[in-house]
Amino acid sequence: MIACSRWTLVTGETILLRVIPVDPRDLFRGDYVILNYNFTRLRLPGESSWNESHVGREIFVSLAPEQDGKHWQETELSWTRPTSGT
Repeated sequence: MIACSRWTLVTGETILLRVIPVDPRDLFRGDYVILNYNFTRLRLPGESSWNESHVGREIFVSLAPEQDGKHWQETELSWTRPTSGT
């Protein structure tokens, strides 16, 4: 398990995502910071709303560099793994 995590760190690519701050739920239980990302508020193609059948399913988010060359943004959401790219 450690080897898999290490492999990702050694061979992976670092990306920066813009975050959306969310008010913490409970400061006394350690929820000091909760972050969301732009793609957490998007809907999948053909889906009008989130429902219980989606819980536990993998969702793949394709990313591409923004024009600033520093941050990355979502380009596509999908239930299936993209064939290439980040």
